[in-house]
Amino acid sequence: IRPAIKIIAQVTENLRSMIETKKKLDSVQSNSDSKDRDEKKHHDHYKFLEDLDSRITDILYEIDQCLINRRFKHNLDRHMKAIIEIGKDVENYELHLYCMYIAGKICCARNDYKKAIEHFKSYKNHMNAYQIGKSKINRGKIKAYKNLGKCYQELRKYKASLAYYTKYLQMAWYTHSEKDELLAYDLIGMQYY
Repeated sequence: IRPAIKIIAQVTENLRSMIETKKKLDSVQSNSDSKDRDEKKHHDHYKFLEDLDSRITDILYEIDQCLINRRFKHNLDRHMKAIIEIGKDVENYELHLYCMYIAGKICCARNDYKKAIEHFKSYKNHMNAYQIGKSKINRGKIKAYKNLGKCYQELRKYKASLAYYTKYLQMAWYTHSEKDELLAYDLIGMQYY
């Protein structure tokens, strides 16, 4: 549920910024030649916001269905796939990435670690594909490596788990994150225990 709240908060923030941009565009006074262009821009922005609003409603519906059907694997898989597809269709990379991350966390929660590994690997690979800031890519990779290590640990594939925890530690060093570094050392130590 917590990742779903993060998605909703992120999307709400994106909508607010778009609405503020639209308000700024509305307040700009322009000459008669550019009025037609401005009206078209306003219309395009409004259409985009309406489309985004309907997609968010679809995602919230699918998240609700995931929570309702969490005991029925087939239905849950269908709704999680729908969430990821909607996130991809919106063309908002952050929403798409959060949808993949949520799918992985839900799979972990229901002990379907093989499918969770697929989602987290997809999440990690898509972080590189999108043209986003380096710090966001690094934070995403840190989350992916940590969760991949946990999934492999639960599957009792300790060498793979250790490899991902080591990558997690390296990313913590690279980003100068003391909290993640300490957690990585702890997780690596548990693999050797």
